[in-house]
Amino acid sequence: MATVEEILDDDFFESKSKIETILFFVGCISFICCCTFVLIHMGFVDTMTNHNPNPKQFLTRNELWLTNLILGGLGGLFLCPRTPILSITSGLLSATAITGTTIFYLDWRTSIMVVEIIIPLGLGIIPGVILYQKVMKRRKKDKINISNVG
Repeated sequence: MATVEEILDDDFFESKSKIETILFFVGCISFICCCTFVLIHMGFVDTMTNHNPNPKQFLTRNELWLTNLILGGLGGLFLCPRTPILSITSGLLSATAITGTTIFYLDWRTSIMVVEIIIPLGLGIIPGVILYQKVMKRRKKDKINISNVG
């Protein structure tokens, strides 16, 4: 997973193939969809600012969680295809946290501004990023230790 500085660097996307660039953006969009599906599920559908207490069911709560977990796993894989198991695990953790924080954030609200969805999205993505970076840091440390042994 790239750092923000690496993504903002001009060479980040130039070093990637067209497919990798498309998959990167699809991965980002999948996490945004997690929040959006919760918004729709909770009844913020008319103007996405006012709560409808009796929304037309888009997904049941279980289907919402399952859909978001699938999106998170795929999003993680698309963002970091070189480390599939770690990226899927990090994506699942992020999707779980995004879904949970978004439900918690919207549960007590009667109206929102659309940009407010960034709050639970940002809070939810943190655990997955931390997991990914800690494991990658540990992997690099272990590779250095192994190479020093031989």
